[in-house]
Amino acid sequence: MEIELEDLVLSLFSKPPGEPNSHSIHFDTSNLLQLFESLLLIFTNGMKFIFGNQSGVVELDKLGAEDIDFFNKYFNSIGYLFYFDVYEDSNENRDKTQEMKYTNLTLNSQSQLKDLYFPLLSKDKIYLINFTLI
Repeated sequence: MEIELEDLVLSLFSKPPGEPNSHSIHFDTSNLLQLFESLLLIFTNGMKFIFGNQSGVVELDKLGAEDIDFFNKYFNSIGYLFYFDVYEDSNENRDKTQEMKYTNLTLNSQSQLKDLYFPLLSKDKIYLINFTLI
């Protein structure tokens, strides 16, 4: 049975996180780019659902380690981990993280999910997000 990602987000984040791999969700892992973008969409919409204000804006700088750990439990329940590295905003770090951005990489048969990153600039910080299987 196929489920739309928006429906998955509502189903997943509208209740407490489950145990690791407790949600039997299967992604087409043969298309690494599509998998990464699906996880990124779940991440973005889940963050808005759990931590967003009334406008859906998430103030990443206000999230603590406990918040990140709590949110990661949701990803664990679908069999994934997410990583969240934080850099000071500088021209050097902007260049570095843009080079790492998944859309700027040439993917090949050796590429893995953990090699794909998405940089996000917010309030003088660059948040570098990536995912891996548990």
